[in-house]
Amino acid sequence: EQSSNNEIIRTQGVSTAHLQQLTGLEYNVDISSSKEPHLYVIRKQLRRSKTNTETIDVFYCLDGIIYQCPVLLDVLNSRIAKAAHHLRNSFEDVATIARGEDNKLELTDAAT
Repeated sequence: EQSSNNEIIRTQGVSTAHLQQLTGLEYNVDISSSKEPHLYVIRKQLRRSKTNTETIDVFYCLDGIIYQCPVLLDVLNSRIAKAAHHLRNSFEDVATIARGEDNKLELTDAAT
């Protein structure tokens, strides 16, 4: 991103150690979460001061391909919706069998 602090110091030929002196948007490789040489975790963050940063987004680079990490809430919503769908289908099947409307389900279940 051209407006990031990383790009600014790259074009100026300044050391990356200078990043902490700047405020604004920057990208930082999270060494503690990375597993070299195949996985790198990259944080897009807003630096407010030398010691204060706010993570805006997280990416990971797996075998040279960069992916955006999903938001935890989106992952949980998706999994809950999928589980609810399967439970709803199961209850509908049980209700159909209980009413005696579908012999096919009874025979399939009895055969296994």
